[in-house]
Amino acid sequence: MGQIRIVLANHHPIVRTTLRSLLEQEPLFEIVGEAANGREAVVLSDYRRPDVVLLDVHLPIVNGISAATEISAKSPKPGIIMVTELADEEYVVEAFKAGARGYVRADSAQADLASAVRTVAEGNSYVSPSITSQLSQVSQAQLRSS
Repeated sequence: MGQIRIVLANHHPIVRTTLRSLLEQEPLFEIVGEAANGREAVVLSDYRRPDVVLLDVHLPIVNGISAATEISAKSPKPGIIMVTELADEEYVVEAFKAGARGYVRADSAQADLASAVRTVAEGNSYVSPSITSQLSQVSQAQLRSS
């Protein structure tokens, strides 16, 4: 696989800068756009044709879930990864229903983001191990209480 073109969207400038720094360490990653809200992310995705779009759940104007729905309805369809501090089961499920193929906790981005981008760019799904573990524990607890 050649260059992986990435649009990243987060309303916090410091978080966007941090994510950009992490991604720029990978020689095959190219940041082709940055957005501060969901509307900008949708427009940049249309215009820049990225391979991967990184979205936060809580984007202003259009939230990350709605932006993911709009972006995944377009063609060609980029891989969408939610990069957020939220790891509740409902957000993960809603993100994947909206077309996301990856979900990374912001606090584990340093360890997980590059792998997530490569995996999703290849057409596969990726969920941070910390989220998988958390969801497994929630599911087991729900089964025990049934």
